[in-house]
Amino acid sequence: MAKTKISEYDSTAANNTDIDGINIAEGCAPSGINNAIRELMAHLKDGLGAGTPVYLDATNNRLGVGTTSPTSKLTVDTGGNATEDYIDVNSGGGNRLRLGYAFTTAPSTSQAAIVAADSSGNLDISSRGNAASAIQFYTSAGSSAAERMRIDSSGNVGIGTSLPDVNLSIAGSSASSQIQLSGSDTSKYNRIYGDNSGIMILSADAGNTAAGSSMRFNVDATERVRIDSSGNFLVGKTTTALNTTGSYIAASGLTALTTDSQRPLILNRKTNDGDLIEFNQDGSQVGSIKNSTTNIDITATTDVRIIGGSGAGFRTGSSSNNLALIPLRNSADSDNTGDIGIGSVRFDDIFATNGTIQTSDENEKQNIASLTSAEITAATAISKLFKTFKWKDKVEAKGDNARTHTGLIAQQVQSAMSDAGLDATKYAFWCSDTWWEKYVDVAAVEADEENGIEAKDAYTHIERYYSEEEAPSDATERTRLGVRYPELLAFIGAATEQRLTSIEARLDALEG
Repeated sequence: MAKTKISEYDSTAANNTDIDGINIAEGCAPSGINNAIRELMAHLKDGLGAGTPVYLDATNNRLGVGTTSPTSKLTVDTGGNATEDYIDVNSGGGNRLRLGYAFTTAPSTSQAAIVAADSSGNLDISSRGNAASAIQFYTSAGSSAAERMRIDSSGNVGIGTSLPDVNLSIAGSSASSQIQLSGSDTSKYNRIYGDNSGIMILSADAGNTAAGSSMRFNVDATERVRIDSSGNFLVGKTTTALNTTGSYIAASGLTALTTDSQRPLILNRKTNDGDLIEFNQDGSQVGSIKNSTTNIDITATTDVRIIGGSGAGFRTGSSSNNLALIPLRNSADSDNTGDIGIGSVRFDDIFATNGTIQTSDENEKQNIASLTSAEITAATAISKLFKTFKWKDKVEAKGDNARTHTGLIAQQVQSAMSDAGLDATKYAFWCSDTWWEKYVDVAAVEADEENGIEAKDAYTHIERYYSEEEAPSDATERTRLGVRYPELLAFIGAATEQRLTSIEARLDALEG
């Protein structure tokens, strides 16, 4: 096969018998050898470049281009330079390696650049020479080249600036600069904006018109924080659903905290007493919750109101500058509707300077009448039923130190009324309350200091239901009887007075 390029020649001399179609096998004519040598020289000229001397130092295994004294594996000296699309080393006496098209404004010849690749495939680019040397990256638009990026002698990287003063400095050509990140779909990307006013803006999915985009922040490959497409700020959750553990601040200003088996909010004020929470309406304070030594104070510009889900509750008020607790119904003041305690959940003692005031205005009463003979009979029987007794729960708690009480037994009062032909349930001095109870076990909680969870022992509490419809099938029905002593004593007193009046009349008749 005819050899037309140096690269086609064989390392075995016997195989190189055809040079550009000229047969130089043994026995060929001298003219053929002469022509073959001429063709071979032409090949060498074409392969190495016109006017470029090439020297092979076989002793040191070095190749020199433009020099007969190569100092490294490949040494290219001044005489081997081309004008464009070239590599030059030590050009013009400097220490520079330049790859690619010739720059209109070239890097200084006093600078040195080294490109090295190791056996692991790592590529190292370094600059040396001047004390403040840097690696600079240029691009050209038309006939002029401009620096686009540099790594200075301190290791700072500058993009769009030749004076980076931090690890990474990016400067825009206008009043702002941008960093853009995208996946394979470049129409959906994230941008970081910076401007001359010092404002930094992070924009997620710019250019993406699809609903549901968000900005997410991960730690150790797990999402921890998110800003959703509505501007809600979520921590520890990816949805604004209230019952999902985590917290969020809605774009509207709403803040919601949801935890599992721990406190959702801790407020800690150090050093002095003062507000823990301040409440405002239209920019004006209307109340607060504050700490006062070891107490918590709730204050309001008018009244403090505590209202349940049904609108029932109470508020503070004043009458002649005296504190009053005023009952509420449907969130409004409600007369003659509220109770203190209920039949299943009672207060123990009420401490007061004076007794309760009972309304006794004739204008608010009807069916006013004296006791009937049956009522006098029942009241007389009840007056004989007063007993001494001790409460069982007090004996259980205090033993022999439980005190003795005096009073009536509601069941005996009911029987006395029934014996007289009367129904005790028709009289306000006799009371009966029914509810349903179920014991519920609550498991122990282990302490978790990192998440602010305190240890708690297992315990059992009672769930109460106040209608048979809402009570579960395994709940136990409970009934507690009671009496209103002021009314019952009035009932007994009225009967006693009528009996005394009858006795006095009979005595007067006998004495007359």
